[in-house]
Order: sequence, then structure tokens, then C-alpha cells
Amino acid sequence: MKKPVSAINRPLLNHQIIEVFDVKVETLSDVKILRALVNEITRRYSFKILKSLIYKFSDKGITLMYLLSESHLVIHTWPEMNYLHIDLLTCDKFPLKIGTTNLQEIIQEILHSSNVIISQINIQD
Repeated sequence: MKKPVSAINRPLLNHQIIEVFDVKVETLSDVKILRALVNEITRRYSFKILKSLIYKFSDKGITLMYLLSESHLVIHTWPEMNYLHIDLLTCDKFPLKIGTTNLQEIIQEILHSSNVIISQINIQD
């Protein structure tokens, strides 16, 4: 007999879906800048990178995938649309702000875009 959904044991998950608009094509096509963004996020939030994969598409789009000890961080760029998408999933509480660290400010500073939308989905038992 299946348990009712409310009785299913689930882990605590925090899913950040981040959209960044109006980013320069040069920024979205530059692996060094995108790595700097990942490095700053992982440093400020004390995430540990276990593995990474970077793939450059022929149209200059880039996907960066990072396996974290906390879960994963994935970045996709669409230079032709001046758009970047970040998918960050953590298996713990994820405050958007730690002390003076603000996720939106980190992204705005490194990508030079003030048009950042962060959606947060919390799944907990």
C-alpha cells in the first residue's frame, strides 16, 4: 500500500532558479568570467566542487556543470538573447543572504547586469 504524499519522507532541498537578462554577448561567451562567477558563489557560500564539465556550443553558448558536495550548480548561456540561466540545487537550507553576501549582488557585479530574477523552491519534510 502506498503512503499518502504527505507521509512520504523527503530530504530538505533548496532549488534556486536564476535568470539574468541584458548580459553582454562578450560576457556570455567568456568562460573565464563564468568560472569567476562560479568560484565566487562557491567561495562565499562554502560549497565544495567535486567535478566540473564545461561545454562550448558552436553558436558561442556555453554550459557549465558543477557537481557539488551539496548537490549541483549549472549555468547555461544564450549570447544571441543576452540571457543566462543558473540552476542551483542544495540539500540544505540556502539563505540568499549570508552576512553581507547577497547572491543577487554577486551575480550583478560579475555579469554587469541589474536585471536578475531569483526564484526559490523549498522542498522539505
